[in-house]
Amino acid sequence: MNKGKCGRCVSVLVVLGFFLCGQAASAASYVVDDDSLPAVPDFLCTEYTDDSACLQAAIDAAAASADGEDIINIREGDYWLPRQVVGRADIALSGINDGENEVNIHVALSNSNPGLYFTGSLALTHTALTADAATGATVITLASTAGVAAGDLVRLYNNVIWSEDDSAPNTGELYVVASVDGLNLNLTSPLIRDYTTAQMSKAFIHHPVEVDIDNLNIYGAGTAVEVRGITLEFCSNSSITNSYFRANGMAAIYLLTCYNVEIANNQIFDSNMVGYGYGVAPCNASSTINIHHNYIRNCRHGITSGAASSYGLNRDIVIANNELHRDNGISVNRAEFYYYQSGGELK
Repeated sequence: MNKGKCGRCVSVLVVLGFFLCGQAASAASYVVDDDSLPAVPDFLCTEYTDDSACLQAAIDAAAASADGEDIINIREGDYWLPRQVVGRADIALSGINDGENEVNIHVALSNSNPGLYFTGSLALTHTALTADAATGATVITLASTAGVAAGDLVRLYNNVIWSEDDSAPNTGELYVVASVDGLNLNLTSPLIRDYTTAQMSKAFIHHPVEVDIDNLNIYGAGTAVEVRGITLEFCSNSSITNSYFRANGMAAIYLLTCYNVEIANNQIFDSNMVGYGYGVAPCNASSTINIHHNYIRNCRHGITSGAASSYGLNRDIVIANNELHRDNGISVNRAEFYYYQSGGELK
């Protein structure tokens, strides 16, 4: 397959905040293949028109391991996903090419569900702040911290409308738990806004997973169809790299309430669903996202920040050295914190 770049391109640089690198060490590994050659894999996909169960079984096996972030290696070939595949544990998913053929995953879903969906916990805790927390504070006090641990994500919000254009009054930001001391949570970074009891301030606590995806080709059901390629939700210290996306009408890459994620060296084409059509879309209070060196062509929104947000605004988004062709470029759908553009040109 020829993935060469063509036509006039423009490099866009957005510098914002900071990015923290770090990936968990891999443990056990599994091989997925649609062929028993050159060696019988751990998971042999033989259905040809529906490989959802086979790939799901591999992901479930990795999730059942207690060894940390296991690796699933997918050998070259075509894999068909008419049903959603879900991962709920730390995992690394990597395509293995043979030099001529590649790993092609065909997402045949025609609804808003992503073909590949990786998620942490929906909400370990949803509880109120019992003491005021001022801008710059690194400690918050909650009514309950049951089950909360270091590394968990804290999505704070209150009832203050921070933007006249923001239709949802409950807006806030995402933080990370450094440690737990009784009903107090120590955060890894200071608050950028006040959170008071008078504002009915509350916190969602999520236990994140770490997901690293590399070298996959994701083909959607159509350029204007309601389908997403890959979605990460409640993920931290994760990445999507060196992959190829085409015809994922709603969105190629969707990030929901994620922290410290790298989106790099991907090629993204033809996401044009009316009202959506995102190449890369961090939203729902995602923070510390590094989007760089991607090639994005013919998407309704090449990179958009804040789409479909609720209970939180994105912050610390770094967008650098991406090539955008025939797109609406970079868009900000809601008020974002620490989101600045410097340099670059869109044509």
